[in-house]
Amino acid sequence: MVKYDELIHGMKRVTPGTTCNPSWSIPQFNVHQPDKPIYYAGTKLMRFIARVDSDNIPNKKGPESTYRRPSYYNVEIDFKGVEPESGLHPQEIKMGHLPRPSLSQNDIMVRCNCINNRFRVDFANRRVKAAAGTRPPVYHRLTNGPHLNDNTPMICKHAVAYIKWLLRYNFIVE
Repeated sequence: MVKYDELIHGMKRVTPGTTCNPSWSIPQFNVHQPDKPIYYAGTKLMRFIARVDSDNIPNKKGPESTYRRPSYYNVEIDFKGVEPESGLHPQEIKMGHLPRPSLSQNDIMVRCNCINNRFRVDFANRRVKAAAGTRPPVYHRLTNGPHLNDNTPMICKHAVAYIKWLLRYNFIVE
């Protein structure tokens, strides 16, 4: 089981000095079509799913080129060990609000359908039980270069952007 801080630490270690390092600013990605949070009371699991914009980096074919596809990524974030009254005030408990998981107290599992998650992050996260959802299809490299994974659990920038969005709109707490 892994906490959010451990995944962020892995990101800083694996990709130092890049724009996806959270010690610098993560680009503001728009969050589209967030599903309603799902709380599985029997398993104490809270699930958040949304579409998050991609970087929209142009292809290298010239100024007339289109942006790469897809223009968004599907991100799933699961919090484990969420009690029915986690993060709620007494009035919110009486009104039947969904619990608010904590980034510092609850274990987290993440999944994104970006290439970085599929090729670099998923294997290491599955090893420590921090990968949500089904296993992605096997990524086939075009070259025989070194594998990008150094077995460090981490999180992709799209999931970090979605977590920031969840914090901003008070779905989760620090």
